[in-house]
Amino acid sequence: LGKGCEGTFVYRGEFDNRKVAVKRLLPECFNFADREVSLLRESDAHPHVIRYFCMEQDRMFRYIALELCQATLSDYVEGKCNTSAIKPLEILKQATLGLAHLHSLDIVHRDIKPHNVLLSLPDKR
Repeated sequence: LGKGCEGTFVYRGEFDNRKVAVKRLLPECFNFADREVSLLRESDAHPHVIRYFCMEQDRMFRYIALELCQATLSDYVEGKCNTSAIKPLEILKQATLGLAHLHSLDIVHRDIKPHNVLLSLPDKR
């Protein structure tokens, strides 16, 4: 799915018969991963914050399973996804509610940008 900072890669995976995004982190990022998982667990209950499922590790990597979203705000703005599925005002409202929830828990995101605003779009039926 992509590459993050510090050698982090994101792959598609499956957890409990559900499609997920799996972040693979290098050992030098383990402290960061532990902090991220702690924050994800704390904020997980809100409908506009990404869902956390589990963390596993082996000798080489740590893996974090997260909700798989269909697009980013960057994709939406660039027309790379179904822009009729959700209106811009609704995206802004939901992102603001999610961010407000994080702030209510004294969590500061510190990297809000279109690529990091994830969108779950309705399934096409």
